[in-house]
Amino acid sequence: MIAALKTIIGLIFDDWWMGIGLLFSILITYFAIQGGLDAQMSGWLLVILIIGALILSLNVEYRKKSKKLK
Repeated sequence: MIAALKTIIGLIFDDWWMGIGLLFSILITYFAIQGGLDAQMSGWLLVILIIGALILSLNVEYRKKSKKLK
């Protein structure tokens, strides 16, 4: 658990879009579980949210790098 927290904190400082996306994904999944969502569905929700955060992060980084090349 501590290693996962250190990884997320490291991502926030290194690639803050990905770090924030991971934190929101975990929080949304946590509240979904607390709200009564099935554990299997919560797992799929977490996977979908993490993939969405990864796509957002890659998109933002690509746009930053393409602006620097112009």
